[in-house]
Amino acid sequence: MTRHRKLAAPLGLLVLAAVLGACGVGSSANGSFSRTLNVTGPIRLEVTNAAGNIVINGSTDGKVRIKADIRASGFSFVNPQRRVDELVASPPVEQRGDTIRIGKDLAHLHHLTVSYTIEVPRETEVNSRGTDRSLRPALHGERFN
Repeated sequence: MTRHRKLAAPLGLLVLAAVLGACGVGSSANGSFSRTLNVTGPIRLEVTNAAGNIVINGSTDGKVRIKADIRASGFSFVNPQRRVDELVASPPVEQRGDTIRIGKDLAHLHHLTVSYTIEVPRETEVNSRGTDRSLRPALHGERFN
């Protein structure tokens, strides 16, 4: 019985180290993506972001420019670099008619931060849901939820 007790502590530490290593504790990865969309006339912008900043600037041309900085941490069983690479390869940006949606599919991802800087024509209607948001300079029709 004493022999089992002596082995229990080192074995427990070994198992804990293996589990934490598999979870990727402490590891992180960074990445980014950029997109430019051509638009005509007034548009509607819907931005959803569970974690990270959203900065929306007015512009004078008929383009929407999206820059996203991504950071994933390793407190899950999925490799942080793989999550960043998947997001960069398939950004959560969708344009349908006069509506542009950004970040809609990110709500289920944990330990992931995406900070957006977005330039839109000044007549854009903005509907934004997220953590830290700012509009500069003021746009017509903006709504922060």
